[in-house]
Amino acid sequence: MTPMTRLLLVATFATILPFTGCEQASDEGGNDSSPVAEEQKAPDLGRPLGTMNIEGSNLQVHGKGVFRAGARLELTIQLVDGATPSSIHAWVGPRSGKDVEKIRAEGDDRSWRVNVDVPGTVTDTTMLWIEVEGKDGKQDSRGIRMR
Repeated sequence: MTPMTRLLLVATFATILPFTGCEQASDEGGNDSSPVAEEQKAPDLGRPLGTMNIEGSNLQVHGKGVFRAGARLELTIQLVDGATPSSIHAWVGPRSGKDVEKIRAEGDDRSWRVNVDVPGTVTDTTMLWIEVEGKDGKQDSRGIRMR
C-alpha cells in the first residue's frame, strides 16, 4: 500500500468515524418533556399587530409577512379573555369586504390561524379586518391600520 493510499484511507475513516452511532432525529413517538424541549416547540406567532375587543371577545392579533400589494399575511389570533367566538374571519381591504375574500380562521377555543392576501392595490384606507361572530349570531369587525 502506498503512503498516499494510506493517507486517503486514514482521512476517510477520520471523517466518517465521528458520525458512527449517531441517530437521525425523528418527530415520531418522542417523549421529551424537558423544559428546553417544550420551549423549542413554542410556535412563532409573528409580530404583535394589535389587541381588540369584538363582541365581548378580547383578542390579540399577531402576524408574519410584509404588508405590501400582492403579499400574504399569516395571522394568529388568540383569545385573551371574554366570550369564545363562534367564528372569526379576516381580510385585507375595505371594512365592507367588497371585492375581497373574507377568510375563515381555523383553530380551537383559544387560538386561530388564517392566511390573508393583500390586494394588488393598497391605498391609505386599506386595512386588516377581523370579524367575530358571537354565540348569539351577532357579527362585528375591527380594523388594524397597517401603514
